[in-house]
Amino acid sequence: MSEVLSIRMVPGRSSGINLGTVHVVGSLDANGKLVGRWKSDIGTEGTFAAKRFETDTLTKELPKSNSVFLVHGHDDGSKHAVARFLEQIEVKPVILQEQINRGMTVIEKFEEFADRAGFAVVLMTPDDIGYPVGKEEEKKHRPRQNVVLELGYFAAHLGRDKTLVLTKGDVEMPSDVFGLVYEAMDRTDGWKMRLAKELKAAGFEIDLNKALG
Repeated sequence: MSEVLSIRMVPGRSSGINLGTVHVVGSLDANGKLVGRWKSDIGTEGTFAAKRFETDTLTKELPKSNSVFLVHGHDDGSKHAVARFLEQIEVKPVILQEQINRGMTVIEKFEEFADRAGFAVVLMTPDDIGYPVGKEEEKKHRPRQNVVLELGYFAAHLGRDKTLVLTKGDVEMPSDVFGLVYEAMDRTDGWKMRLAKELKAAGFEIDLNKALG
């Protein structure tokens, strides 16, 4: 037997079109499928359909003992370099934007995939510029704010021994980061062996010979 649901959604912060409050009426059947209609304060309306999924299905996709969550900013070159190296040593890189949403919000998606990772690599690349108020002459390159936030999350969630920070170029580091393991992404690729050794120390099965390939 279906169950009738009535939902009232209030807008939060958004850079897109503000629909105002959206009223949703639908029914949820025994198979977990939700169908119904919605109408907004500005007069727009439509129908929707959503299918329930079980987050337990992610377990097989991302084994905790062999997956690394890759936190990154706007430097795609560095992101791909680390991801390809992880694949080279037979470790699964988890890049959030490449994972399917499965109906989850951004924060739900982050928490779900972050929980499936056994290690985190955080790329600190010079993507933004910041300086104290009134002191523009002191401006420095900084990593993206989301990178700093996720660094703190993984340092607390996984522990410092399972969180490696990779830096690139002249980038201002958060003051608290110096209690974590970090390595510069230099041209000699020394960071690759450091990453492989840190993963091995964290319990990953790593063939260090493959790191030299």
